Amino acid sequence: MVTTGMENAAKQLQKMFDRQASGEENSRTLMFTHEPPPPYPVTASGGSLTLMDIHPEELARQLTLIEYELYKKIKPWECLNQSWAKKDKETRAPNILAMIQRFNQVSNWVATEIVTAETLKQRAKVLQHVIETAEFCRDLNNFNAMMEIISGLQNSAVFRLKQTWAVRLARTRTQRDARFARFLQIVFFGCVAT
Repeated sequence: MVTTGMENAAKQLQKMFDRQASGEENSRTLMFTHEPPPPYPVTASGGSLTLMDIHPEELARQLTLIEYELYKKIKPWECLNQSWAKKDKETRAPNILAMIQRFNQVSNWVATEIVTAETLKQRAKVLQHVIETAEFCRDLNNFNAMMEIISGLQNSAVFRLKQTWAVRLARTRTQRDARFARFLQIVFFGCVAT
């Protein structure tokens, strides 16, 4: 018998199919130890809702909820053999493709929000807001959303805004800003430290 290196994956998939067929898979329930915190109030300035109207923690929560809905739709077999990179990827891994599309949308949205701010001061505020949102995503263990935001910050149009980054770096003085400095290490050097 020829071994392909996928024998263990095949056994795991077979066990999962057997559990689903017996109805055992659907008996799982999520248990929480406490109620979720109340949402932050949204205050729309000037009649239309903007990024700056939403508290960073609430934005991180909403990103997490949206991405959880996408994540839970991914089937295990979509992850096998890089199905999302094959010719028939739309049929083999539609949910992974949806997550990839979401990643690109959020990254582009972050970059657009920063770049379209009209003044240096506004750009610096948007940059700070986005970074705080990424920190809250990290606190929620939503590393996908955190990396979406980091990807948006690493967009060349944002990365080249030297004056905007300089305004933000000039404020790095407090202990909270020390956390921001560690976060910048992720943005600039690409490692996620815990």
